[in-house]
Amino acid sequence: ISQHISSELDLNNLLDTIYEAIEHIISAQQLYITLVNPISKNLELVYLVNNGEHQHIDTPLVIPTGLKHLVLSERRVIATNHYAEECRRYGVLPCPTVPIPEDSAWLGVPLIVRDQAIGVLAICKDSQPKGYSEDEIALISAIASQAAIAIENARLYQRSERQALQLGTLNRIGRTITSWLDPDQVPTVIMEQVTHLLNVEEGSLLL
Repeated sequence: ISQHISSELDLNNLLDTIYEAIEHIISAQQLYITLVNPISKNLELVYLVNNGEHQHIDTPLVIPTGLKHLVLSERRVIATNHYAEECRRYGVLPCPTVPIPEDSAWLGVPLIVRDQAIGVLAICKDSQPKGYSEDEIALISAIASQAAIAIENARLYQRSERQALQLGTLNRIGRTITSWLDPDQVPTVIMEQVTHLLNVEEGSLLL
């Protein structure tokens, strides 16, 4: 499991691999992963599975409520046999971004890299006949430790790939400006390159 997780650099494939690894240990009703955006510092929902079905995420921004924010801020595992009761015990509101059955057994594990919490891995399941055993918590925590490092590596790889693409586009624009014989066509060529780089449908260049 550790080798599969650590060797994957595509973030989407990596998240699938993490889910599959956990499914070998616990049959969860729900699994979700939230990550701290390195630029905005907001917590964002990046992965969600309900009853074995991958869910499309329309709004990634996570409202700062629920147990996961305690897991993130205090960098510690929280496991409970009753999610709603645990929220009341800590004086926090359940998070509306990811609806969780009130009576479900919930487990949240921080994703920590170089002493920094970069996100939370959370799962929930039916609390009957039991919640989470110490062995299950230890195994999920071990997977989360490997996952955190792999996620950080995947994000660094994505950023380096994006920077390489940007640099290549800037080089092409520079060559276009210096070699194009018709100056009236230069703005059009520049906008074609920029819209491709930014993956947008249209743009404007003001001179």
